[in-house]
Amino acid sequence: MGNSCYMNSALQCLSNIPQLTSYFLLQNSNSTLSTNTNSQVVSAYVSLMSKIWSRDHQPFEPTELKQIIINLAPQFFGPTQQDTHEFMIYLLHALHDDLKTKTLNGTDISFISDLFQGKIETTVQCLTCENCNSTITEFLFITLPLEQQERYFVIEYISAEEENKTLCISTQASGLISDLINEFIKTYNNIFSPKISEANIQPQDLHNKTYETKSQLSDIQGHKIRLKKVPRSPQIYDAEGPVLTRRIGPLTLKDCIKEYLTLETLDEHGQNYHCQACAMITNSTMKINLNTLPDILILQLKRFYFDSNLQQKKNDTFVDCPISSLDLRNYVATDVEQKYNLIAVSNHTGTIQSGHYTTNALNSIDKCWYQFDDESVTKIDEKSVITKEAYLLIYARQNGTLV
Repeated sequence: MGNSCYMNSALQCLSNIPQLTSYFLLQNSNSTLSTNTNSQVVSAYVSLMSKIWSRDHQPFEPTELKQIIINLAPQFFGPTQQDTHEFMIYLLHALHDDLKTKTLNGTDISFISDLFQGKIETTVQCLTCENCNSTITEFLFITLPLEQQERYFVIEYISAEEENKTLCISTQASGLISDLINEFIKTYNNIFSPKISEANIQPQDLHNKTYETKSQLSDIQGHKIRLKKVPRSPQIYDAEGPVLTRRIGPLTLKDCIKEYLTLETLDEHGQNYHCQACAMITNSTMKINLNTLPDILILQLKRFYFDSNLQQKKNDTFVDCPISSLDLRNYVATDVEQKYNLIAVSNHTGTIQSGHYTTNALNSIDKCWYQFDDESVTKIDEKSVITKEAYLLIYARQNGTLV
């Protein structure tokens, strides 16, 4: 099967969506699910779900479905690691294509679109003539930004000659300890004048929680930052920047949603907008609004990005995500109930070059959380569901209409 943990993670997420599994296993037979003549994906998916939810708890490989997907989408061929999000979305589109029927106005609909599809409204306004252009598009998932988030740190500077000073600075959430120190020095260089000190600060004074300067800021939670001037004693001369750190507050899922919906100036990112009223390229703003949300909401945390050197990087920032009662009514135009419960998480551990996917999912029968790591299945505590490895979040609307 090659390196297929990305596929296993996506399938475990989907298999633990009760509405989706019930539709394929209980409401329809294998022969009547599709009106299309070519329904290989649906047939293989039904067979797979039957095996997963049978009483035989032996591990197996989804060989049939993977081979069909590879035949249709050669990009998933080979032993190299793929993106579980790309596979999940491709599979949902393939299931939709097998199941779709046309409405009177020519729109393709299916149970997949009914369950997963929402709508967003994008409004672009020309800053020259103030003319607005709005479009409504459908989506199966929402990608939430992480890399632009800033975090605020309280830094307590302890000096042997002067009073301790408590300061607040901000830096990129995905940065390093060294970035935080550099920002501290750059911002407050005029406040402090570093002096050579022979203060009697012992190595044990620094011991509580230490981080290398190359440590990710995303690893730092629940501590208070302290920078200490220390003598160059043999015991601590070679130590790299001992600091004690605490973030003021974790990055939350709602923070990411707010960032996604924030008004954006297009020219700041080299994006051009051709205003029809002005008949020319103008500076403009873009605003996204959530028009309608689906019963099953897929949120992708944008952990992978390209830096200024066009090198692909991974953002390990921890995002605090609610397990139950995620309330989105303040972000949506409709009056429909917008509270959601988390039912599955696809995790990515490791680096971009050497990573691994697992899934944490809620079993709809015993209401317990389990971690699926290829052939290994382990019951986990609810407190362990959300980690800094969370990549895809699957939320189900409370009292969804398709249950």
